[in-house]
Amino acid sequence: MRRQQDTASLEISRSGDDLQDWILSVRSKIEKELTPEQRDLFREELYPEQQLKVFSEGSSNVLVVAPHGFPGDDDHTDYLAYFLAKELDASYLINNKAFHKPGRHHNCGRPANLNQPWSSNPDTKRFMQILLEMIKTIAKRSETAPLVLCIHGMSDANARRLCAGDFCIGAGYTSEERESALAPGGGATASKEVIEGLIEGLCKKGFSATDGIPQYCAKKAIPGYLKFMEPSIGTTHALQVEVRYLGLRDPDNILRTARGLATVVRGLRAFKKLE
Repeated sequence: MRRQQDTASLEISRSGDDLQDWILSVRSKIEKELTPEQRDLFREELYPEQQLKVFSEGSSNVLVVAPHGFPGDDDHTDYLAYFLAKELDASYLINNKAFHKPGRHHNCGRPANLNQPWSSNPDTKRFMQILLEMIKTIAKRSETAPLVLCIHGMSDANARRLCAGDFCIGAGYTSEERESALAPGGGATASKEVIEGLIEGLCKKGFSATDGIPQYCAKKAIPGYLKFMEPSIGTTHALQVEVRYLGLRDPDNILRTARGLATVVRGLRAFKKLE
């Protein structure tokens, strides 16, 4: 039995639409699930596209980040991150189809892997500068550790092959390193309470969730970088959240996934609404 394709890039190729037509097609599916007020805000904040979207006035201690929101990279994570941020009243930093991973030819966007924080790429360096400034602002306003959620997409094929579940949490360690990383003073990029609370919360809502998978452990990604930068920016709870595609990250399910994930995050003791 042939499996359904699970990437936006393949959808574009199959339909023959150019990027703009495809964007409008995806947005129309999403907007069907929105209230008029939500639709107006979505259009105001996330259109025109192909830009870096920055919102620093969230009323919680959460920063939602989407570094790979380009078709063919981590499809629809820009939209998923946006709606997750709205559910959490969070600040957000979203690559809304402005940058793509290097190594592929595209007729639009610029090559920059925004999830390689030690890169010398000027666009990546600028992205990281914005990220660090936003974290400092959130920490100052909330007087608590910022909760940084980096939204990524794993293919369904990888989720099956790696037994990664619906959500795979990257927190700076592999399964073999988990015990020492979560011990006091260990290398985990978030507290044990936050990591286990997120995984347990997702499972209680009927999802499957894992951590410690080497491919998605985030040691050399944004969470690992924020751990490295703690002496200058302070403590953060930073997690890489990998989300599989069909049923969760496809256009028909983005809002449902954002709401479900937000419910779990709001239940964490590390989550804080600002006064």
